Amino acid sequence: MFRQITIIFLLLFTCKLTGQVNLVPNPSFEFYDTCPTTPDKIKFAVPWFQPNYPQGQYSSSTDYFNSCSTSSFSVPANSDGYQFARTGQGYAGYGLFSAPTDYEPREYVEVELDSALEQEPFQ
Repeated sequence: MFRQITIIFLLLFTCKLTGQVNLVPNPSFEFYDTCPTTPDKIKFAVPWFQPNYPQGQYSSSTDYFNSCSTSSFSVPANSDGYQFARTGQGYAGYGLFSAPTDYEPREYVEVELDSALEQEPFQ
């Protein structure tokens, strides 16, 4: 028994233990500067933003939902249905499909990572 514990202990110290670092700031849309009450307000979830908004009429128009809201942009009940946040009290919402029209709307969000991505050396 002692020998098995010793081997396990030695293996733990000889293995390289690594983990992932989350480089996405505010990944659960928890931090906000204003509570959402109208559509297209992902910018309220600091530092997330809508690229190309409002440059084009049909540019990104991602919605922000948070339990702080008393309007139809609350969590879990809101204008798009009923959905609890995976973690915390907020989430983003965007359309994935629309009926064929003269334009092709795109909805997406962006955020600057906390640091640049780095490639690990292959081992």
